[in-house]
Amino acid sequence: LQVKQGSKWVDLKDYKSPSVGGEKAMPPSGEADVTGTAKLLIKEAQRQKSSYVSSMQKTAKKIGGRYADEFSQFTVKNLDRTIAKMQAYPGRPMTDILRGTIVVKNPTKMLPDVLSSMAEDGWKVFNNDVTNRFLDSSKGYKDISIKFTKGGKDPLVKELQLLQKNMLAAKNRLHPDYQRTQEIKRIKKPSSALESEYQSLMNKMEK
Repeated sequence: LQVKQGSKWVDLKDYKSPSVGGEKAMPPSGEADVTGTAKLLIKEAQRQKSSYVSSMQKTAKKIGGRYADEFSQFTVKNLDRTIAKMQAYPGRPMTDILRGTIVVKNPTKMLPDVLSSMAEDGWKVFNNDVTNRFLDSSKGYKDISIKFTKGGKDPLVKELQLLQKNMLAAKNRLHPDYQRTQEIKRIKKPSSALESEYQSLMNKMEK
């Protein structure tokens, strides 16, 4: 899959959303550039969804964990959220349009087995992108986030989160707060009231 980047055509996985500016963070080349690319990414996510979910379910069973199918409606990020994130972080590749969660007792211990199981189905870690927040001594939300592709020609980077049961409950409870903090971060010059709201939400999520 290829999209137009300026005057050139590039592989979708190499696409970088254009630099943005202004209150609504509109790309200088127009809304169509970001929207069109977002639609292509979502279409590719829908195409790969069944295979990726199947691999996550198999992996969860193999390691004695549970695939969190209660998040199935969010497996593919919707168009509005995809566009908003592309505009908020210009130049950053999208890595979570297709995503899933496995709940396991000890994520750090089971990480090698997860990587091995996913590799059996051809899913390779993208750019060594494995973030283990359990190694962070600070309080707050903890998970392991892994980014996968299916080889060099795969245009879509996918995410797999490993969570403990208590963190899954926290994720369910705090997700609306997290979304609100992201909305505030996208505002170029937030008011003092919004900055205060943001800090309050961050403090709440870090407890």
